[in-house]
Amino acid sequence: MSLRSWMKTFERTRLRPWARSLKRLLAGRHAAPPDPRLEAWAAAQAAIPDPGLPRLALLSILPPAPNGVASFAARFFADARWRLDAYAPLPLEPIEALARAASAPRQRFFPIQSWGRIHPPSFYQAVIVEAGNSPHHAPALRAAAQAPGEQVWLHLHEAQAIRFWNGWFEEDARAVMALYREHYPGQSLSMDDLFGDPRPEAPRGIRPLVLLCHARRILVHSEYCAQKVREDLGDLDLPVDVLFHPLPPSSGPRPEPGEAPLRVGHFGGLSAGKSIATLVAAMDRLASSRDVRLVLAGYGAGRYASRHRLASRRPWVEVHDAPPDGQLEALMASVHVAVQLRPTNHGESSGVVSQLLGMARPLVLSDIGSFPELGPVAVYVSPDVEADGLARAILQARDLPEAASASLRESQSPSAFRDRLMALMQR
Repeated sequence: MSLRSWMKTFERTRLRPWARSLKRLLAGRHAAPPDPRLEAWAAAQAAIPDPGLPRLALLSILPPAPNGVASFAARFFADARWRLDAYAPLPLEPIEALARAASAPRQRFFPIQSWGRIHPPSFYQAVIVEAGNSPHHAPALRAAAQAPGEQVWLHLHEAQAIRFWNGWFEEDARAVMALYREHYPGQSLSMDDLFGDPRPEAPRGIRPLVLLCHARRILVHSEYCAQKVREDLGDLDLPVDVLFHPLPPSSGPRPEPGEAPLRVGHFGGLSAGKSIATLVAAMDRLASSRDVRLVLAGYGAGRYASRHRLASRRPWVEVHDAPPDGQLEALMASVHVAVQLRPTNHGESSGVVSQLLGMARPLVLSDIGSFPELGPVAVYVSPDVEADGLARAILQARDLPEAASASLRESQSPSAFRDRLMALMQR
């Protein structure tokens, strides 16, 4: 490592976090005044007649929050067999828009501030609190902590919560360290874990999350995630149920890509942690003998491509920076093979991978974490795959039979997800 790289790493992981902590301590904290319109909206929603169905509460971020968990919650929890009350930390206008766009009957939307005030938590058969590894979830967890229910189910999207706790304490590194020392006295947490990619042996922060929201059950998306959660809980004996990530069907018929050029895509946020450099090198190999296109679409795609000068040196690279949902789905449908690599995995399920499987797109995935549980719907490569091996995997994936993907789309459909959720509510 060069001296310049070492200095940048030291500044990022050692100096900057403590400077942020000091700034937070010295800054005055002024909460925004409550919007009185939200209280009126909550009262109007509460006055809607009760249809006499089981009642489910969902405390979660919802669109337009720029987070994949928000989209998940909005799409998959509503069903005609129960009444869903979704509590979200949103201003009035997005809540009104969600209510207008709701496709499922018997669904209501409340501001997160009304949790425990309009209806007591005991009003619900189950209270699902969504938690991803992001500060976006802090308002919902604060509400759950202040008005706990008897049937709180913590829905985890991965077995790592360090970025959540960093946001919870407003990047006060000392407070995060103190929390981890309290709950994991025999384990160490470093600054590299706190502001980088946590080590596999680093505490995951799930244990204090469970205690914060008084959870009685934990829902996860994979057996791998369930195992990591149980390891982190230690002597906290809670049921951990695997509730898979649904594969959403395509929003409509789309034409299959032509025989040539070979279109390969990567979708979602772009960063060094997605092995983009290896993917580009693999496409360089393929471009030497055939006509190819590489589609890079997602948040940060333009910035990443510009920084690495991808399009200027490779005319076969297409860059689509943060495309809207409809355009993103069209781009997914346009590729022969999608490549979604991860050098590490904390039990997270990729919403992008679920979308691609729902469209029957051939996949190349890292043989790590929860991905192998999907079965023979993809070609799997090692996390440290090199360019030549990845190029071979792309060609192999193009010829994958669709039968396995069709079977998975049936067993992990949105309706099967809701059937599983209903079975849990009836226990």
